[in-house]
Amino acid sequence: MATIVIVGGGTGGLSAAIALKKGLGNEHKVIVVERECTQYFPPSLLWVMDGRRTAEAITRDIEPVTSRGIILELNEATDLDLDRRTISTRSGQLSYDFLIFSPGIEYDLEAIPGLKACLGPGGVSDHSGAGFNLYTMEGVLSLRGALRVFQGGDVAIVAPPGPYRCPPVAYEAAMLLDSYFRKAGKRDKIRISVFTPEYKPFEFEGKQATNGILRSLRNSGITHTGGCHLTSVDPGRRLLRFREGTAQYDLLVCIPPHSPPAIARRSRLSSDGGFVHVDPNYLRTSYENVYAIGDVAEILLPSGVPIPKMGAVAHLQSLVVAGNIIRKITGKGKPRSFSGTIPCIIEIGKYKAFVIFGNLYNPAPRFRVLPRLPIWTAGKVLIERNWLRERASRG
Repeated sequence: MATIVIVGGGTGGLSAAIALKKGLGNEHKVIVVERECTQYFPPSLLWVMDGRRTAEAITRDIEPVTSRGIILELNEATDLDLDRRTISTRSGQLSYDFLIFSPGIEYDLEAIPGLKACLGPGGVSDHSGAGFNLYTMEGVLSLRGALRVFQGGDVAIVAPPGPYRCPPVAYEAAMLLDSYFRKAGKRDKIRISVFTPEYKPFEFEGKQATNGILRSLRNSGITHTGGCHLTSVDPGRRLLRFREGTAQYDLLVCIPPHSPPAIARRSRLSSDGGFVHVDPNYLRTSYENVYAIGDVAEILLPSGVPIPKMGAVAHLQSLVVAGNIIRKITGKGKPRSFSGTIPCIIEIGKYKAFVIFGNLYNPAPRFRVLPRLPIWTAGKVLIERNWLRERASRG
């Protein structure tokens, strides 16, 4: 009997567990170590922001996955012993034959002076800091309350320096806010600006993808300023300081700085205390039968930038790793490889979206842009439903 331990039960980790259990049956153990029993579907936070979803609608308890034969260890993984093939948790140790390392990332509000103070206590009714974390449920619920009473001024949407989850979110949030304020009849009193470290949207995915976003922003009357690296926030003066200059805001929508989780920084999987470098096609680490997927895994693209931290990437990587572990254990099936080809649905408001599609591993990526249609928004709904269904009980 083989034991596969997965550290992290998020998008990639749980997808890998389900695929492994389906391919291996009850002859082998699949253990997921995850500290958060209750999870929400991150892409739908934007729909909570604009009122299309409630928090309850996109939140699930993951314990029902045990009905699939998956062993759920509700605990925090604290350390890895890669020589002895053991994982330390708050309550003991687990041994493994195969390890899939997928603990995600951490949000580091302390990395930018003034940012934590700007976000305030974080309560859903607290708007005092006029700053809101776009990547947490608490932050988005608080933002939704602030939007209802916001009458006019400068809305700044800021992406942090360094890699962060789902780069399209800053642009999607801006365009959804444009639609929200138009529907509320107060768009003419509000200026929406997006500040990002990248000089142009999707600058490494080709001109067609870049131009598609820029055209949508212009059509919505949204200003984009690229090459902006946030260095501090002054909540009292409502002032953003970038390495390149300053900007005023009345309402700040913030993507928080990301950092590798503590267990990755402490482990030998990370040679520099950062994210875990893996083989780009098979997601292998330098240790036998140890893989890393999702946000914690770092792959440098031909352009020199890290692969985007996206749910689609984590999901596809999970299927590759699960398939290859099944093949190693059973001797059945063909080798799988992550090709670098991904789709990305980008919502632009008014219930429309467009899709960019291409190969990140291409030395000169030329992502195709598919037409703006309501059907792509329906596609996002189907992805959401599948995520919710995966966390349901299988009787």
